Amino acid sequence: MEIYKRLLNKSLVIQLIVLFFGLLISTFLETLSFGSVIAFLAIITEPEIILNKINIRFIENLILSYEQKQLILISSFFLFFMFVIRNSFLGLINYLSRKFIYNIVTLNAKKLLNYYLHCSLKFLYSKNPEVITRNVEQLIHSVCERLFYFVTILREVLMMIVIMIVIFIFNTLISTIAFITLMFVSYLFIQFLKRTLKKRSLQAHKFDVARLKTINELYANLKEIKLYNLYSTVIQNFDTAIKGVESHRVFFNTVNALPRLFLEIIAITGILFLAIFSTFYEIENQSIIATITIVAICASRLIPGFQQISTSINVLNNTKFAINIIKEDILNFHSYKSN
Repeated sequence: MEIYKRLLNKSLVIQLIVLFFGLLISTFLETLSFGSVIAFLAIITEPEIILNKINIRFIENLILSYEQKQLILISSFFLFFMFVIRNSFLGLINYLSRKFIYNIVTLNAKKLLNYYLHCSLKFLYSKNPEVITRNVEQLIHSVCERLFYFVTILREVLMMIVIMIVIFIFNTLISTIAFITLMFVSYLFIQFLKRTLKKRSLQAHKFDVARLKTINELYANLKEIKLYNLYSTVIQNFDTAIKGVESHRVFFNTVNALPRLFLEIIAITGILFLAIFSTFYEIENQSIIATITIVAICASRLIPGFQQISTSINVLNNTKFAINIIKEDILNFHSYKSN
């Protein structure tokens, strides 16, 4: 935690607090919008479900005082405006989140460069130029952006808990199965990638340093390269480095897509199973349509949420090495005032 305290000033702390409360409000709006969809579904199919599940006198009187057609019309307008408000607010929070990353990265990149400028020549000569370049250009961004992914995980976990509670009210079996499935997939996925990503990200960092070194040395050694005909050596070194960096990127992006693909197969399998089950056991059409729709709504929100969480965890594991590399520099640069 000490390293993150050094990255934040008073202005950034205030922005972080605003984002936190914005996160709580967005979770509340997501709860209302998600619950409204399920309530709208119940109004179309079986209004009695709401009366049986929610024992609130005001809602009961409201439902009983209108005909079903009137309820559908009123709830349609309510649902439309609910999603307009929710999506507008989520768009604002997304902008503020990215603006926070912009502010924290620009501030601390400047501080880090200022720290290097004030360091002794002995210290600077002990570090390769490509290491300093990568620290200022990329690693400080990776460290700062980790705060954004922590917030993302918190937001999606809260949203999943809320969705599970709402679904649990309307259908206990579906919510239980969805919860167990998500937890099982999460555990397998995180355990499988935890060590692999840490090792591969460190290797990718070494390849990226080698890539920058080759580029930085190109002009300094241009005469020697031409004189001794070292074109093939330079190209081979650069080719090895760039392939190492890009192969890790391919692996990282491919792995991030796997949870969603796997969960979508599970979701469609569940929907098909419900359809087949209702056909053989002659379950009432309205009831099975409502259940299938709840499953579809659950999948449409939970799967992207789980994708966000898994991607954020992967990014945190992928950038963990960056903290170890520039931690000492970050802990020291606060003593130098930015010019």
